[in-house]
This record gives sequence, structure tokens and C-alpha cells, in this order.
Amino acid sequence: MEVYAVGMKIVDLRVYPVKSCRGRSVETATIAARGFQSDRRAMIVAQDGSFVSQRTHPNLTQIEVDCTSGMSLSVEGQDVNVSFERDRKTVRVWNDEVSARIADEAVNSILSEFLGEPVCLVSMDDASHRTTSTAFGAENAVSFADGFPYLITTTASLRALGETAGEEIPMDRFRSNIVIETETPWIEDSWSTLDIDGVKFDLVKPCTRCVMTTLDQKTGKQVGKTTMEALIKTRARSGDWGKGVVFGVNAIARTVGGTISRGMTVRAE
Repeated sequence: MEVYAVGMKIVDLRVYPVKSCRGRSVETATIAARGFQSDRRAMIVAQDGSFVSQRTHPNLTQIEVDCTSGMSLSVEGQDVNVSFERDRKTVRVWNDEVSARIADEAVNSILSEFLGEPVCLVSMDDASHRTTSTAFGAENAVSFADGFPYLITTTASLRALGETAGEEIPMDRFRSNIVIETETPWIEDSWSTLDIDGVKFDLVKPCTRCVMTTLDQKTGKQVGKTTMEALIKTRARSGDWGKGVVFGVNAIARTVGGTISRGMTVRAE
């Protein structure tokens, strides 16, 4: 099997401590079965337990999260430290139900006022259990991410998409965990595995995209439909994994416990 290794390296690593809130770029990330350590282990839910996302609440992009020591949120310039209570709540991510710990009332009050409806912040702990769909292979642990622990994108594919759109498209609209510098657009379509300094990933399925690709991740404002239109022109797909437009690849870590850093060489097969 041919190995694609020339000119490939990690140029960005990102974590999203609270699902659908602003992401953070990091130099080094620790590999865990559910995804990067601290990635999407918390999320905001409505009163009925369903998750709240940028699809309906684009102002989530304005919530900054810091997990350097514990968790703190910055909401409209107001900084608040987060603690999670013993109380638990059954919450939903798409069709999955998960038992999660509820954050303290002070945090939930601030978030509810900001989002204009009663919500609460919840967190995964060791008692929380959620797995990926077995339709794409073995059952694997996953965080509050939409479907899989890791999302990988490439720079050459982003450039090609921008050329189709007729404008530069920021990578942060795709909310990936690992960004790989590449020379050939869409080369990731042919990959099945990645090796990053001995840390191995299995690439499971293309990532289906939605309206969030049209949102400015710094302002939360919709900046036009050119991204989605370019995806429809070039990346409409259907198959066993479903029908839609795709960008990036969902992945599962085969090696858990190690770390990866920006600048590391990537080998793909």
C-alpha cells in the first residue's frame, strides 16, 4: 500500500471544551479514546436535555472556554469559574442519551440569560457512557461530539474549496481537531489510517457538513452561503454513511495515552 508522507505535517490542533462554543488552538494535545483530553466533554442543553448548538444559537461562538486549570467561561466579558455538582441529568446528543453532571446554578443562570432561554451546562465524567455507531465498525467511546472522537482536515482541500467559492474560507468554520498541511486537494479521500509519531488513527467516514460552515466563528454572524454552495458543487456524496456534502474525515484513535504536537510529520495510508 502506498504511503503518502511528503510535505505532510500538523499545522494546527484545536480543542472545543464546550460543544459548539469557541474553540482553542493548542501546541500539544493528549490522545484519549473519547477525543482529545478536554475536547467536547461539556455541552449546553435545553430544559428537555437536548443539546444546544450553533445551528440554532450562533451566538455560542461568543462564549470562550479556558480549561488551563479547571474550567472557566467568558460570556460577554463576564468571567465565571465552573464547578459541576453531584446532581446528574440525562441529556441527548442526536439519538444518544447520556448521563452527565450538572454545572452550578451561577453558571447556568448566566448562560440562560445570554441565550435567552433556560439552559444548563453539563459535563461527562467516568460514569458517563456514549459510543460511536457500530454501523461504521466496532463500538468506540466518544465525547459529546456529533458522532466521532476526532475530525481531521487538510490545507490543500480548503484551498481548493476556496477556489470554487471564489473567496478564502477560514479553516475554523469546519471545527476540526487536527489540520494537516498537504499539497494535493482531497487526498484524504484515499486514506484509511494515519500515523503521527507512533500515534495511530483509523479514518472512519467523511464528515457531513451543515449550516455551521456559513458562520463566522469569531462573530457568530452568517457570512453568506458561498461555502455551502462550493461544497454542493464539489463535495456532494452519498453512500453507506448517508447523503450530504462532506469536508474532512472522522477518525478514531487506535493509540491512546500519547501526545501529538504541531509540526509533527504525518504518514497516511
